[in-house]
Amino acid sequence: MPFFKKLLGQVSTRECLLSQAIRPFSFNALENKWNQIESFESVETSNQFRIATHNVLKTWGWGLEGVVRSTERYNKEVEVLRNIDADVIGLNEVTPLFLSLLQDQDWVKEKYFLSDVVDGENQTVNGTIDFAQFEFGNILMSRIPFSSLQTFQHSSEARLERKQIVGTFFKNETTICASHLLAREKNHEMRKIQLAELSHHLSKENLIILGDLNIYLESENETIASLGLNDLWKPTAGDPNGYSWDTLCNPLIKKIMFWQNRRMRLDRILSRG
Repeated sequence: MPFFKKLLGQVSTRECLLSQAIRPFSFNALENKWNQIESFESVETSNQFRIATHNVLKTWGWGLEGVVRSTERYNKEVEVLRNIDADVIGLNEVTPLFLSLLQDQDWVKEKYFLSDVVDGENQTVNGTIDFAQFEFGNILMSRIPFSSLQTFQHSSEARLERKQIVGTFFKNETTICASHLLAREKNHEMRKIQLAELSHHLSKENLIILGDLNIYLESENETIASLGLNDLWKPTAGDPNGYSWDTLCNPLIKKIMFWQNRRMRLDRILSRG
């Protein structure tokens, strides 16, 4: 039995949860604060828009904060995001420190909707990331008005508690999911389940899943194909490898994980339709 059909029979009985609509935030310059939008808007479908995904890298304890220098790094990262100039950006490992910095940027205030914002007590207003329970979570930011916004909660069998963020855009209901799957090579079977749940429960057409999907193994590329998903890097990028985890180019990796000596494309943008 093909992998996709086999998994499809399994995921159809699982208790995955798409939340009721939550409202994204836009910045009100007159009130000088982020407010939830009053209503959703479906704009005309665009034939071309720019999307990006980025894992911001959480803050670290155990004396490693002096190595990763989160405050300095986050300031650089928001400048990189600004220069990318993408219409929709999915962010992973977002911490209270990073989200607070992001929502304070003038260019974000002027141009973007945010799936959530952090309040004065370092909690998200929409509750999409419970910082009291988790170190980090996912955020979706967009210049395109949201047609809808939800969270996706995986089943207990998928063993992934953090919520994925699902937005729809345009009149054709293009669905974009900011996703962060379970890390480490040994969890590749769990990632198969997680990807299958997203593929099965989200839109059957016009679907984009982007984020740190932690694709460690070549066999996981076969899983992607079996689910009817396309890897957008291959037809669009000049770099045939596109490593997003590269110990040869990024010396920070070895400073926090000295045993690592790999080059991998953990982060992906997948599409269907």
